[in-house]
Amino acid sequence: MTGFPDIAIVGGGIVGCAAAAFLAEAGARVELFESGQLAGAASGRNSGAIQHPFDPVMGELHSETLDQYRELDGFDLPAEPAGVLVLARERATVAAAGEGTLLAPDELSRLEPALAPGLWGRRLDTGYPVKPAAATLAFARRARTAGALLHEGRRAWPWVLGGGVRGVLFANMGGARFEGQPFKWLSSGPELYSPVIGFAGSWCARCPRSSSRASSTGSPKKTRNTIRNE
Repeated sequence: MTGFPDIAIVGGGIVGCAAAAFLAEAGARVELFESGQLAGAASGRNSGAIQHPFDPVMGELHSETLDQYRELDGFDLPAEPAGVLVLARERATVAAAGEGTLLAPDELSRLEPALAPGLWGRRLDTGYPVKPAAATLAFARRARTAGALLHEGRRAWPWVLGGGVRGVLFANMGGARFEGQPFKWLSSGPELYSPVIGFAGSWCARCPRSSSRASSTGSPKKTRNTIRNE
């Protein structure tokens, strides 16, 4: 990729890498900045399972998500779900948990002797066990194949000026210096600036505060907002 990106993404977790892949495949020039390693935070330390959201409104999105995972190169999605066991002391509670096999206390104790006696259970046909970081890294490979640039070990902040996000500040020894730290700012000229998408998880709230203290050497005129995941 040459020139300035169309979109800069801050954060190399599952959402950032997937966004980079889809945007690059749609023809956008994408650069992603990750302060550590891809899938190095929450996306690499999750429960290791793709679960149904247990919300009818999200059911269609869950089905589409499974289709996307099945198409990922180098990602091993089990053909069948492993199942999830819902437990409660009252039959009515597990009966309302969704479709699946209802297990009375005696049968549940026989199948799972370590459980406390007197519990009701319901086995739901969901839950695809996967390696925690596998999906993120698969989307990262897909993004790179589509032409996106993914930077690891490169801390970045949205560059905030005049109440709007104008580009990205990122650690670069050859760049301009702001607050004693080496940074370089990305934009596509004095009139048009790259949208910035922040997917830094629980660290995302720090980005605007950090960048808002930086000063600018340019005089941009157009503003696009940062999209952040809270």
